[in-house]
Amino acid sequence: MQKRSKVVSRTRVCNMCHKRKRTEQFSARTAARAGHQYTCKSCNKKYHVKWLKQNQDHCNDYLRQYRKEHPGRYRCHKRVEAAVRRGDIVLGKCTRCGSKRVFAHHDDYRRWAAIKPECPSCHNSRLAVA
Repeated sequence: MQKRSKVVSRTRVCNMCHKRKRTEQFSARTAARAGHQYTCKSCNKKYHVKWLKQNQDHCNDYLRQYRKEHPGRYRCHKRVEAAVRRGDIVLGKCTRCGSKRVFAHHDDYRRWAAIKPECPSCHNSRLAVA
């Protein structure tokens, strides 16, 4: 029996705009059969902008509730955000895997400047273990 070679398609059709585009224009998605989203990045962005405009009240209520329930976390996030913008803090690379796309992880929100740069996947795996 002959082994079939797996042919990797370099293009796919977006489900929203119905245009054939290169696979680089689609975000990765491991759950999808082809390994990419079914909508291209530009259509996906348009969809999310439209959704946010239509659900602005819901989003504002959610944020207001979060700030009310976690005032220390919110204050900490805002201080780090401002420090990064000013250039006082440089996040650099993930401390676990070396990825350049990082967020500031806090073990203790009372110490806002004690941060560990972590990428989303390392951060989520740390939270799943804890």
